[in-house]
Amino acid sequence: MCIGDRVLDASGSMLTPDAGGGMTRIDAAKQATSSLIDALGSSQRFGLLTYGTQTGSSDEEKAAGCADVTELRPVSQGDVDRAKAVVAGVVPRGYTPIGAALRKAAAALPSSGPRSVVVVSDGVDTCAPPPVCEVAKELKGQGVDLVVNTIGLNIDEQGRRDLECVAQATGGSYADARDAASLSEKMRVATRAGQGYSATGQRIDGAPGKWDTSGGLDTWGDKLDFQSAPVVHPGLPTTPLLIRTELPPFPRDFPADGGSHAGEHAMARTYKVHLEEGDVLYAGVVAPPVESTTRLSEASYQGTVRVNYLTPSSDGKFSTNLGGYDSAPQTGTPAYLSQTIVAKTSGDYGIVVVRDGPFLADQPLPVQISLSGHKAVQQTIPSQSLSSADRQDALKDVGPNPKPVTGGTGPDAAVPIEANSTIESDIIPGETRFFSVPLEWGQDLAIAGKAIHPETTQGQAECLDAEVLAPTFAKVTMGGNRDCSPRSAAPSTSPGAQIQRFMEKTVGFDPKNPNGVVAGQQVIGVTLQSKPGQTGATAENRQPMKFQLKPIVTGTPVGGPEFQPLIDPADQTQPTNGANPSGQAQPEAAGKSDSKPVWFWPALVLGGLVAIGLVAGILLLIRRLG
Repeated sequence: MCIGDRVLDASGSMLTPDAGGGMTRIDAAKQATSSLIDALGSSQRFGLLTYGTQTGSSDEEKAAGCADVTELRPVSQGDVDRAKAVVAGVVPRGYTPIGAALRKAAAALPSSGPRSVVVVSDGVDTCAPPPVCEVAKELKGQGVDLVVNTIGLNIDEQGRRDLECVAQATGGSYADARDAASLSEKMRVATRAGQGYSATGQRIDGAPGKWDTSGGLDTWGDKLDFQSAPVVHPGLPTTPLLIRTELPPFPRDFPADGGSHAGEHAMARTYKVHLEEGDVLYAGVVAPPVESTTRLSEASYQGTVRVNYLTPSSDGKFSTNLGGYDSAPQTGTPAYLSQTIVAKTSGDYGIVVVRDGPFLADQPLPVQISLSGHKAVQQTIPSQSLSSADRQDALKDVGPNPKPVTGGTGPDAAVPIEANSTIESDIIPGETRFFSVPLEWGQDLAIAGKAIHPETTQGQAECLDAEVLAPTFAKVTMGGNRDCSPRSAAPSTSPGAQIQRFMEKTVGFDPKNPNGVVAGQQVIGVTLQSKPGQTGATAENRQPMKFQLKPIVTGTPVGGPEFQPLIDPADQTQPTNGANPSGQAQPEAAGKSDSKPVWFWPALVLGGLVAIGLVAGILLLIRRLG
């Protein structure tokens, strides 16, 4: 992930009364800025500008003072101590041209792509007119893709109205800060980078193809290029083969719309897996929310991601089978879907991951695929059904003494957490954080969670939710409820504000009906949905919401089956550089492989500024490129 360029801009005008903690507001701003520069570190590129430091505050100097915006340091890396020294040496004495600084900031940013500014002020723009809100509207009216979030430091009512207006005009949000400590926290929140979905699997592009059911559902496989699909070798359930790929965009001559969730047309990636009779194959697919996209209501069909499969038939061809689907990622959450195949005959089976509907039809859609399996197993591990009544006491509260933990950015990067212990983390609307906890055969998992003092404003987010994936990426069936208090900004202590999710069965194994839910590291994906009709987490700088989470593991461990690999591990050579294991060349779009990590969408602030400008303060501008 590339964090990119950052720009810091410092200045001030005159000392003002104490902002808390025995220091002036300028001191509070300097301290908060210094802390933020430390957080940026020497590896980040940033520059320094100043305004209101080169002139006095007399009437005769107003024209010059309202144009007083000067570069102190060009955008560069390193020399953090020097940057902090420059900030410490700022002497506020002139006017505060906040509007002019916003214009300068907008001009310093990239000419395209989403950009954000955070303005911190303790008063009004002393160079108005035009009012700073009119400047914000002017920039927005010029088509500048700029979101301005604002923070008021012990600000008066008029100043608050101005900052609220700036935020509203640009689609941003307003927050209050009381002293140096809260200013530092608000600045940290304002510059908190939302984490995209990352994957560490191999890049193997399956054979591209079109799924066309206009002639009937049993004909959708006719246009797939199954013969040239790369042959892949699944891992064991606890160590699956992870594949990164993109589902192709729709060609202009191929319709992307469909009348139902089935859809008549879809674009596909096809993989080939050889199975012997009795072999079991698990295919799991995760499609993350896509960068800079509008979250759509679930009631409005826009498309799905599916995992279908092909089975060999006695006539030497294959039979087509429809699998499960999920309407994410356009709803602001990852899509989780899976399929289990028990081979009834020996031969080459096809795993077909498809997309349908008009959602981003002209763009590739990233997905991650997990393939695992094992030879036939005879041992049965009975599973025990559970109900909410079984968990009523355990789910009442998340418990005391939470441990701060930052979750991972994908199921394969989930951060291990202790069973029956509470953690605390934060999350941005549209973001998903991943944690893991081990389960043995015969055990089960429940999740207690709640929002803590939500920073999100009313209507900014939907529900805080949690889903569980087995080691195979199979979605675990969960009962219970989720926390939708962010929707109305209700206090987190109100009744019903907690997440209470639980597995409906203990982890068992039925050789006649395997489902991919196996013992091992279970992944908990926590998502804070963005509100329908709003842009995704990468499109603007949203404030994170803290939450607490407690994984509750119960049940008596029992011995389980020993899975045997589908083929000898020594023979599990995956497709590389466009060739399949047999050495036959693949089409240009199929079979390409690498093992480098990839970010399916980058940091939250693709191009942003944080502007901290006090009547007696510092203007801090931060720019971040994805």
